[in-house]
Amino acid sequence: MVATLAIVAAVALAHAEPNLRPTAEQTSLALASQPGDYVGQGSTYQYSGDVATFTPATFDGGVQCTVYDPATSAYWTLTFAAPSGLPLSAGTFVNATRARVQEAGTPGIDVGGIGRGCNRVAGDFEIKQLAMSGGTVTGLWVRFEQHCEAATPALTGDLRYHADVSVIVTAPFKKRPIAGDTVVFDVQATPVAGEHVVLSVDDPPDGASFVDHGDNTGTFTWQTDDSRIGDHPLTFRGVSAAGEDHSTTIVQVLKRPLTGDTSLQVDSQAGDYVGQGQHVSYGATDGVYAGYRYNGSEAVSLLFQGPQHGWNFAFGAPSNAVLTPGLYTDATDRIQ
Repeated sequence: MVATLAIVAAVALAHAEPNLRPTAEQTSLALASQPGDYVGQGSTYQYSGDVATFTPATFDGGVQCTVYDPATSAYWTLTFAAPSGLPLSAGTFVNATRARVQEAGTPGIDVGGIGRGCNRVAGDFEIKQLAMSGGTVTGLWVRFEQHCEAATPALTGDLRYHADVSVIVTAPFKKRPIAGDTVVFDVQATPVAGEHVVLSVDDPPDGASFVDHGDNTGTFTWQTDDSRIGDHPLTFRGVSAAGEDHSTTIVQVLKRPLTGDTSLQVDSQAGDYVGQGQHVSYGATDGVYAGYRYNGSEAVSLLFQGPQHGWNFAFGAPSNAVLTPGLYTDATDRIQ
């Protein structure tokens, strides 16, 4: 099928929801890229109508859709897959890695276009609709969030191919409260005929509430705590006389931040190959810090990923002893 392309080059608001006017059936792609996202370059893109070509196809456990605009030669490929060995179906998929080469047990996602793609991918996606006929995709609706090369900036999007949009339920795709925070956000229903839509939430967590205001909007409220750390997909439904829809918000409750100083400073002398003679300094909010055991040993591996660059470090005591505070001299690269 053919669809019209319009590109709006503007800085995207964080996790902006695409604003596409509903019809009974819709084929479209809307993308919102945060500043620092490599693929979208901090811009928004909207494709719809009768100029750009949408071509969906299936593969073992997944679906891929290409979008091509002949006027600008803009070309996008969007790939979504279930965990290896499972069929792709409607539902919410979290902690996805790069599709087709995803890690064992994880779903797959890979969105690239206009000449840019990612080697490492992390993200989540929701298959709202997936209709098949004889192995051919006849209907598809996907919402997603992707992080390229483990960076913090996100590329969010909404892909529709012959999607039934008689009713559209709009909810945030992802929320990231810290344990102890109160989560509050609104949900809205847009019926194509303007009728009343009854809103509800499936299986809310203990202590959560959802209020349907009776005007096609509703409000979700939840007081989180340390026992709720992790991902909580919450599905909001809208039902009217003309049809129904649902959208899932992934509430990812984060651990309370550690106290103390979190920073990284690296000084490289002229001629040093790794640092190239540069001085770098990062604070606690300049990127993502993580620490792990090194290959299951008593050594530790530390990682920093900023918007543009990442650093990896590994430190181990002699003879695989427990690493403790102190001065270690004559270190080599042979961590046991």
